Amino acid sequence: MYKPFLNSVPKEASRIIHLEVMKAVSEVVMQTAGPKGSTTMIMQNNGLYPIFSKDGKKVLDHINIFGEVENGILDQLKQITETVVARVGDGTTSAVELSYLIFEQLCEVEKSNALDMNTYDIINEFKKAVSSIIDIIKKAGRPLTINDVYDICMISTNGDEELSTRIYNIYKEFGTDVYIDLKTSTTADYMIKTYDGLTISKGFASPAYVNKITNSVQQCDIRNPRIYVFKDPIDTPEMIGFFTNIVYNNILTPFNNLRTIADMQRNPAKYAAMSKEDYDKIESNVELIPTVIMCPFISRDASACLESLESLCYSFDKDEVTRMQKPPICIVKDLATNVDELSDISILCGCKVIGKYIDESVQKEDIKNGKAPTIENVTEFYGEAEQVIIDKEKTKFINPIKMFETDEDGEYVLDANGDRVYSATYDSIVSFLKGALQDAEENGADVVEKTRIKRRLNGLTSSLVELYIGGISVTDRESKKDLADDAVRNCRSAAATGVGRACNFEGLLASKEIMMCECTEVEATFRKIIYDAYEKVVKQLYATCISKANVDEAFAESVTIGRPINLRTGEVDATNVLTSIDTDVAILDCISRIVTIMFTSNQILVGEAFNNKYASIGSEDE
Repeated sequence: MYKPFLNSVPKEASRIIHLEVMKAVSEVVMQTAGPKGSTTMIMQNNGLYPIFSKDGKKVLDHINIFGEVENGILDQLKQITETVVARVGDGTTSAVELSYLIFEQLCEVEKSNALDMNTYDIINEFKKAVSSIIDIIKKAGRPLTINDVYDICMISTNGDEELSTRIYNIYKEFGTDVYIDLKTSTTADYMIKTYDGLTISKGFASPAYVNKITNSVQQCDIRNPRIYVFKDPIDTPEMIGFFTNIVYNNILTPFNNLRTIADMQRNPAKYAAMSKEDYDKIESNVELIPTVIMCPFISRDASACLESLESLCYSFDKDEVTRMQKPPICIVKDLATNVDELSDISILCGCKVIGKYIDESVQKEDIKNGKAPTIENVTEFYGEAEQVIIDKEKTKFINPIKMFETDEDGEYVLDANGDRVYSATYDSIVSFLKGALQDAEENGADVVEKTRIKRRLNGLTSSLVELYIGGISVTDRESKKDLADDAVRNCRSAAATGVGRACNFEGLLASKEIMMCECTEVEATFRKIIYDAYEKVVKQLYATCISKANVDEAFAESVTIGRPINLRTGEVDATNVLTSIDTDVAILDCISRIVTIMFTSNQILVGEAFNNKYASIGSEDE
C-alpha cells in the first residue's frame, strides 16, 4: 500500500527520540556530579589546547550530537541550564537528569492511560504540582550570613578551599551585598579591583556593541557616556523619533561625516562643487558621543535605525584592534521587570527620563518647564557616569554623577578617612528601601515582594569587586574560573532569595511534604513523579561518595534528620551543605516551562522529506 514519504515524525517516534537523547546527554553530564565526579577532557575544534573541566555546564555546552531533531532536543536542555546557571550558578547536572527522569515518567502516564488524561491535562496537573512544591521551597529559606558564604562556595567549587576562602574574604570585607565579577589573571597570582557604582541584572541587547573580548568574556566598555533612560517602550512615532534622533545625532551622523571628510581627502574632485556652508556643517559634527540607552522595549518600527547601527558596529569586528575602535554605544533593553532599578539609575546618574504622555496639555506644560523632551532637544536629556561596563548578563554603572557629594568646584567631598561621602540623594533611596524591606518582613509580605526590594537594594549598595583568578596555566585558570563563577552566582542568589540545603535536598523534602498532604489520585500521581525523580537524583549524588550498597540506608537517614550528606566527607549529619534557596526553584521552574513544551509536541517536522531518517522509528517493521 502506497504511503507518502513526508517530512513529519509522528508522536510515538518523537517520544522515543526525546527519551533516548535526554538519557544519553544525562549520562555524559552525570559523570561530573559531586565533588568526586570525573574531569572531562574537551577537545576544541580550533586545534588549541584541550579543556579539562568537571563543570556540568561547560561539558554540556561542548556536547555534539548527530541529527536535526537530536540537536533540537539538545538545544532545549541547554536552554534549561542557561537559565538555571544565570540565576543560581549551580544546578546543570541535576537539571539535565531531573528533566530526563520527569519526561520519562510523564511519557509513562500518557502511555498507560490509566488516568484517562490527554497531553494538556497531564501537563496542567504537572505544573500544579511544581507550583505547590516551589511555594514550599521558598518558605524554607533563611537570610544569608557571612559564615554561610564559605559553605556555599565549598559546595559550588567542589571543595576548592583556596577559591572558597578568597571569595569568603571578599564577602567578609565588603558584606553580603558585594557584587563579584570574575576575570582570569595573566599569571599565577590572584588580584582584586574595587569600584563604586550600581549594577542592574540586564546586559547588552546585541553582541554588535561588544568592543572588548577578554578570556572569551564579551563586554561593551564605555567611558564617560551620555546615559538615556526611556521609562516606556519605544513603540510610538514620537518615542521612535526620540530614539532615532539620539542614535543619529550622537553616533551615525558624526561617523558618516568623518567618512565623508576622509573621502573628500582621497577624492577632492568629487566634492569640488560643495559649498563652504555644507562643508562647515559636516566638519562641525564629527565627534562621536559615547552613548548608553536603557529602555523596556524597542518595536520593529525602529528596525531601520537599529539595523544601520548594528551593521556599522559589526563592521568593526575584524580583529581585536578594530573592535576597540567601534562606535561607543550600547543599548540595554527588555527592562520591563527592572522599572525600580531603572528609576534608581535615572536619579543617581542625573538622567531626565524620557516617557509617554496621555494628556497633551500636561506634556506641553512639562516641555515648557524643561521636564519633557522634544525632537530638537531630546539629545540633552541624559545622565552621566564615569564608566559603564555591559556584558550579556549585567550592566555596571561606575561612579554615577550624583552618587557622591561634590563641592562647588565639582570635587568629591571626603570624610575624615579620605573616603568619598555618599550624597543625600543616595542615602535617602537606600534608607527608604531598608525601611520598606523591614516593613515587608514584619508584615509577612510574600517572597516575590521581598526579593524585589532586596534585588533593588543590592543593586544600589553592592560594592563592585573584580576578582582575577590566578593559575599556573590558561587551562588551570579557566577551570578555576568556572568553579568560582558557580560560587559567586550562588552566593549572589542566596543574598537575594535566602539560603537552603544543597544536594537538591530542598526539592526532595518539599516534594515529600506535598506527597503527605491529602489530595486526589491525579494530584498524587504527579507529586510522586517529582518526588521519585528527586530521590533518584539525590541517590545518584550520594553514590559518588559512598558505596552503592550503603546508599539506600544513608538516604533514609538523611531524609529522617532533614539534612543532606556532605559529598566531600560522606557525613550524614552535615549542617554546612548549603546553597541558594532558589536553586531547586530555578530548576523546577525551567523544567516546568521547557520540558512541558517538548512534551506537548505531538509531532516533529524535519527540514526535508528525503532526509527524514526518523520515518521508521517506532514502526513494527523497523
